Parts: sequence; structure tokens; C-alpha cells
Amino acid sequence: MLQLAPTPLPSPAAGRRPRPSSACICCSSVRALEEAKRVVLVRHGQSTWNAEGRIQGSSDASVLTPKGEAQAETCRQMLASDSFDACFTSPLARSRRTAEIIWQGRGRGRGDGLIPDPDLREIDLYSFQGLLKREGRERYGPLYRQWQKNAAEFSIDGHYPVQELWDRARSCWERILAHRGKSVLVVAHNAVNQALVATSLGLGAEHFRILLQSNCGASVLDFTPRAGGGPPTVCLNRLNQVQEAADCLGADCVPRYVETKRLIELEIEDAFQAKQKRFGDIGGGGTEYKSLERVWARSEDAWQALLRELPDDTSERVVVAVGHPAIHLALICRCLGLPMEYLSSFHLDEGSVSVIDFPDGPRGRGVVRCTNYTAHLGRWAIPITRPN
Repeated sequence: MLQLAPTPLPSPAAGRRPRPSSACICCSSVRALEEAKRVVLVRHGQSTWNAEGRIQGSSDASVLTPKGEAQAETCRQMLASDSFDACFTSPLARSRRTAEIIWQGRGRGRGDGLIPDPDLREIDLYSFQGLLKREGRERYGPLYRQWQKNAAEFSIDGHYPVQELWDRARSCWERILAHRGKSVLVVAHNAVNQALVATSLGLGAEHFRILLQSNCGASVLDFTPRAGGGPPTVCLNRLNQVQEAADCLGADCVPRYVETKRLIELEIEDAFQAKQKRFGDIGGGGTEYKSLERVWARSEDAWQALLRELPDDTSERVVVAVGHPAIHLALICRCLGLPMEYLSSFHLDEGSVSVIDFPDGPRGRGVVRCTNYTAHLGRWAIPITRPN
């Protein structure tokens, strides 16, 4: 596991840097926005089939467990001070119930103001649906392994589920962004929320399972109109803010002895540290932009150096990288295989923490577990004390 933690020095908050239109938005058919819009994505709470280890897909046979109801209530409290103009929800029972709990007190009655959208249902997994995961492995063998290892190209019953899901996510964005509200809540599912995040950033189906969505995890996307019209720019303000994220950040998880190393690749030029400008204010070709290019070039060496600190196998070891938000943004882009132009697609508050997991070891793909986690700072705070 790799944790990206802040330096104690003042640092500029990362903003938005204009990018080519082909990489700015989920779907070129989305009309230009007249004003900025924030969209908060929430996955449903734990369901009965989650607890059983059963493949759900778009089946509507599972409901929230008592733990899932409690997770939804925690999420409601976390979002209590946020104002929403509308709530889109999957029509499946586990998501709709989660939305009803979070939306409590905002409408005139239970379910009032919720907008069901069938395209927000979970990924269609056809013959896999309803099987325990071990049954899937036993019954389908190589096909199940393809689903686990190469989901983007996975085909079952004549369908390509992940590719179909990406198409649905683009369709959803057209309706969500067309809503007049400035702040919209969307309550749906693991896979579809991954697809919504990825397609908003212009990322393809190969990024499936790379942007984690935990039960009742909240992700925030900010859409900003372009001065000359056209599709809006988008910034992932935070990913997967959830109770479980605290489990790998709390004092109980810190060992008594911590080895400390200085990694020169994580250091930032003094001149760049002092700048209070957002990336979006840094014009191409100037001194500041050249400094940013040097940060980006150095980030590749920093990424490789951090990977070398992780064990070659899948044994658990936590590496904490303390640095400036700019280098952390670059490391997130390196993890996702994105070019420098995507630096403005992510936001990190001062003092925030981001977490990257390596389930297959450092030679495998990194999974972004959460970004811009700020509960420990009192922003979007949730209870982080473990029960006795």
C-alpha cells in the first residue's frame, strides 16, 4: 500500500488547467454548461449478497443489511451540511433504499425528489448473476478468470458487460448534466460509479477496477463551463471518502518503528512551492509552466523509486510518501497511466491523504483506494474512532 501524505509546508491547492477537448469530458454530445455543477456519487450500503459473497450484477434480489443501513446513515450525516438540488438513483432496491436514507429530511416524504434512472443499475453480468464467487470459479473456470483479469474484454452470453456499462455511463452523464441543479447527488453501485468517474475523465474501460468504490463511499466531480462554449472541464475533487478509508489511516495502524528515508525525487523547487496559483492559471511556455514540467519529469523517477520500496510479492507493507500536492497529483496520474495534461483533472486539499493499493504487488496495476481524504481535518468528517 502507498499512502500520499502532505508536507507540513504551505502549499498551493491544485486547480484546473485547461486540456484539449478530447480529454475533458465523458461525452462530446454533452451540451455546454451555463454554470458550474458539482456531482456527488455514492455507492449503496452493504447488501445481503455483498455479505454472502454473491455476484449481484443488475439483479434486484438483494437488500441492505443492518450494516448497510448504518453505513447509509453515516453517509447521510457526512453529507448533512451539503445542499443538493436533485438525487438520481438506480431503481434497484439496495441503491434506492440507500438514497432514501441519505435524502431523509430533504423532500416532503420518503422517496420524494428521487429521480430513478434505469441506466444507473449495476453492471449486467447475465449468467454470473446470483452465483457465489466460488461457484463462478468452479462452474466457469477460464471465463471467470477472464472476468477477474481482463474485464474490459470479458464476454458472456454474447455480451461485453464492461463495454456496455461504459456506454450506459456516458448516457447517464447526458441526463445528469442536463439537470438544472447546481449540485446533484447520484446513488448507484460499485461498477457503474467506477464507470461514471472514468467516463467523466475521458478514461476507457481498461480503467475498470482501478478507481475503488466502497459501500457508501462518496466521490465528488466538479464540472466547469468553458469560456468559449463546448463540453465542460471536469475535476475529480475526491474519490471514495468512506469510513473504511480511516481503517488504513488511523493511529492503530501505525507501527511502533517507522523507517524514514529521504527521497530526493519527491522534493519540489522552492520557487514552485511558494506559488499560490492554480494549475489553470499557469500558462504554457512561461517559467512557472517549465517548473511544472520539471515536476512532472521528476515524478516518473519518484514513482519508480516508491515502487521499489514495496515488497515484490503481495505481502502487506505500507509506504508513506510525504510531499507537495503537485508531486502527489503527478503520482496519481502515473498510477493511472495518464499524461501531464491530466494534472488538473484531480484536486488535493492541503493536508489531505490519498491511498494506492497494489493487490498484485508493485509489478501489477495500482488501484486508487481514495484521494483527497480529509475527514481527519474536519472536512467531510466521519467517525474514525474504532469501536472498543
